[in-house]
Amino acid sequence: APPPPAPPRLPMRIFAAIPQTGDASIEGFVRRLDTGEPLAGAPVVLTGLPEEPGSPFAGAMSLRESMTDAAGRFLFEGLPASTYTVRTAPANFFPPPLGGTSAPAMTTSITVDGGQKMSNLVFSLVPGGVFQGLIRDDEGRPAGNTSVWALRIAYADSPKTLVNAK
Repeated sequence: APPPPAPPRLPMRIFAAIPQTGDASIEGFVRRLDTGEPLAGAPVVLTGLPEEPGSPFAGAMSLRESMTDAAGRFLFEGLPASTYTVRTAPANFFPPPLGGTSAPAMTTSITVDGGQKMSNLVFSLVPGGVFQGLIRDDEGRPAGNTSVWALRIAYADSPKTLVNAK
């Protein structure tokens, strides 16, 4: 008997630019949580809902990308009324931890109506930490080919355990 047919390939995710056909806007700031200092050059991505059937980009996600300015400010203008997701994940910064763990990016969902100017978004991020040191063998020489993990203490429905830290 011939082999069964291969499973269908998953559709490739296609992105289309969010059209600048509206008069709504989304503005906000990206800052350090501890000092309030603005984060310049932080990437901010605005993602829209999938395109409607019948459009040339039906099923595609729509997006726009931006970077914060020196004041940590970002702005998306000319938006059609819709629901959007705003996402930021600058290198070495993380959302405040929930339950001891930080998400890889900070996101929020926003719905804007025609002409609405959303301007009160503030993303406050925590700077990542750094461990530095030297591992030595029993004779005091630097030990090569040694695995190192950052672990943290967790109490999840059990006594104290160690889990990987981000």
